[in-house]
Amino acid sequence: MISLKALRDAVDDGVKWAGRQKDAIGVEVFASSNVLTTMRLGLANNIPSNALEEFKSLEDFGIGVRVHFNTGRIGFGKESSDLSLNAVKSALEKARKSCIKDPFFVSLPQPAKEKQAIKNYHDPAVLKFNDVQGVKRAYLVLDGALSAVEKRSSPGGLNMTGELDFLGEQMAIASTTGISAVDQSSIVWGHLTATLEGEKDVAGMHFDSNTHIKNFNTGIGREAVERAFASVDARPVETGTYHLALGHQVICDIFSNVFDASLQSVDFNASFLQGKKGQKVFDEAITMYDDPHLPYTIGSKAFNDEGQPTVSTPLVEKGKLVNFLSNDYYAKKFAREKGETYLGRNGFRFGGGGGRNYSSEPGIHSTNLVIQKGSLSQKELFESVDHGLYIDRIWYTYPVNGSKVSDFTCTVRGNSYVIRNGERAEPLLPNSVRINANLERMLSTVMGIGKVQQPIIVWGSEGVVVTPEIAVRDVHVERIARFLM
Repeated sequence: MISLKALRDAVDDGVKWAGRQKDAIGVEVFASSNVLTTMRLGLANNIPSNALEEFKSLEDFGIGVRVHFNTGRIGFGKESSDLSLNAVKSALEKARKSCIKDPFFVSLPQPAKEKQAIKNYHDPAVLKFNDVQGVKRAYLVLDGALSAVEKRSSPGGLNMTGELDFLGEQMAIASTTGISAVDQSSIVWGHLTATLEGEKDVAGMHFDSNTHIKNFNTGIGREAVERAFASVDARPVETGTYHLALGHQVICDIFSNVFDASLQSVDFNASFLQGKKGQKVFDEAITMYDDPHLPYTIGSKAFNDEGQPTVSTPLVEKGKLVNFLSNDYYAKKFAREKGETYLGRNGFRFGGGGGRNYSSEPGIHSTNLVIQKGSLSQKELFESVDHGLYIDRIWYTYPVNGSKVSDFTCTVRGNSYVIRNGERAEPLLPNSVRINANLERMLSTVMGIGKVQQPIIVWGSEGVVVTPEIAVRDVHVERIARFLM
């Protein structure tokens, strides 16, 4: 992996040179380096399998230059796999050729008054990844799964698929406005799905994430198999209105696809939260905030990708929307146009599934989106539901009817059960029911909130949701795929 010193030297040297250009009012140079190691797991008891089916790594690094020209135009250029001064010169020339007039641009970001809140929060073992150590973790996951299988008799075929990812991220940034920062972060993420193939396929899935390899739970394989066996003899339920206890993955999936607190989306009139600041949007039991400083949580960052220290941002307080997430550009735009004040500390250059990306300008992203925990155990949560469903895994989650409303649909994938008399009863047949709901209405009928939070990330996403389990009342569930039963 490219050293942090090499990144810092590249941006410092680049700003010194670029700042002398006569047509530049302000210059920002950003460099990043990412190394992603992926281990794909695949094991079946009815066909030859390697268990560790694929082992690959991807490294990218480069430099991006943002320039405010004396014509008032703004330009951006980049160069891949090169941190030399020639790369800065080439990127600046691209910025010069592609610059545009943006009447809403005020200035490049300035240094912030806050100090760096977290230090040394990454795992050096991820940034200097040892292949052997990674392979051992992969086989620990598989060993746990196989040990769980040996304790039970399989009703048919067994198919296990999953993935372990180890991502090291580094960035450096400097600008003529006085910005100077470096940051290092690490991500360990893994999941495994165990499918029992029979007359009716059933599956169990489990996952874990951490910033440090030593803290990653390799027991996800065992848990996935146990969940699969617990789903044998699953049954569907008919279309109707049900009280639901929503598991961690379910809440993460829904929020990742439906909840958009970005000031850019508000500006585009593309969020159901537009125009609702200061209004009640959820039950008063719901409090949410973005927290980039949580220990061992993979969304944590010390600096944003505009070179400013990260800060916690309140979003929903006792059901009332109090804030939006913003980068520097939109914070200044809303201050000038509407007289509204936003801190603008969520400017990140995420790369679409992992990494801090030199090839893009700062967007607006959450770090660790936290839903405040409650006081209920899972048993107490089920008791609050009394009669209903426990939904612990969904997929194919989509917003519907446009972005101005919080309507969504999703299909129940597995790990889910009927709740009867406040206790978990028979398993729910995977892919046999769909939830059609509205997020605002659903979270305005909260029956209880669990006391255990879990950080989760949706595949292909960057933002983490840290959530407890939540019970809600009267949600429409639709029976589908009747051929399954």
